[in-house]
Formats: sequence, structure tokens, C-alpha cells
Amino acid sequence: MNQKAFLLAAVEWALSFGLPDSLLNYIQLYLLSAVAIYKSLKVDLDENESYIVLYLHKNQMYEQGEDEETFLKNFKVWYRNQTGDELSDIRLNRAVDNLLKIKTIVIEEGKVRLQESVWHNKLS
Repeated sequence: MNQKAFLLAAVEWALSFGLPDSLLNYIQLYLLSAVAIYKSLKVDLDENESYIVLYLHKNQMYEQGEDEETFLKNFKVWYRNQTGDELSDIRLNRAVDNLLKIKTIVIEEGKVRLQESVWHNKLS
């Protein structure tokens, strides 16, 4: 969860709070709350981060994970097969670090695991 966005959304929500006078005001208050929660939960990933999440998802790395060294090697091969491009170690490490920071992935006991559930478009 993006804590800064959540805090800003909570302040925005608190400032808009007033005692609703009618059913329409109640509905408006609930909608504002829902929008504030959605804004705080949405995290945009860059292209490399998205590919890492897709790789881990397609390989069902939710519980068992993959050894970190094996992941780094296998992911680069998979990425090259998917895109036709080479991914530098610096770009890969930066993407992994950001995914760790936002708690999308975890590395426990030397294994990389996907922490978040993935919802994807079936058309792609």
C-alpha cells in the first residue's frame, strides 16, 4: 500500500466529512471513501517490474518461490525470449529492489516469491 497516498486520501476524506443531511449525502460520502481507498491501493509498475511479476505469476511462485540466483538467471533468459532485448543487471536489480520495497515480492530463505495476487487481462 502506498502510505503517502493513503495518508493524503484520508486527509481529503476527513476534510470532506460532514454530517449527511440526506440519503444522497450518505451515498456521496461512501463514494468519496471508496475513491480514497482505491487511490491509496493503486501502484503503477514500470515495464521491468511488470515482467518480473508476470514471470513469477506464470511460474506459480506464490508459495514455493525460486532460488534467488536461479531466478536472476532464468528471468533474464525468459525476458530475452519475451522481448528480444537484453536486461542489464542494474535494471533488473533496480526493479527487484522496488518490488521488494512495495512488498509485491519477498525474498525469504534465499527464495524469491510473489507476495501479491495477480489479476491480468485474458486477452493479452
